[in-house]
Amino acid sequence: MEKNTYPKLVNQLAELDKEIERVLRVERRGVIAEIRAQMREYGIKPSELVGRKRGRSPAPPRYLNPETGQTWTGRGPRPQWLDGKNSKQFLIVRPEQQHSDADDKG
Repeated sequence: MEKNTYPKLVNQLAELDKEIERVLRVERRGVIAEIRAQMREYGIKPSELVGRKRGRSPAPPRYLNPETGQTWTGRGPRPQWLDGKNSKQFLIVRPEQQHSDADDKG
């Protein structure tokens, strides 16, 4: 029996890596074809298989700098244009907010 050496084993590993890549490419094509066939059979759309994004959804801006048009959602670091100022003065009032504010006062 031939004794293994480090260089021989490294060479064998490189050959195995090449073979693994080749077999993966071949088998992968078949797996994709099977998945597509089952998706057609069961009426599955690709969008049903993609996971939803995690985290917060984008928030609408709540504050507006009338001088520059810059906005801030109220999330994250406070912008410099609000430093030393009362943020309530820069609140963006939406029509639906006006009705609820009037209801709160009555």
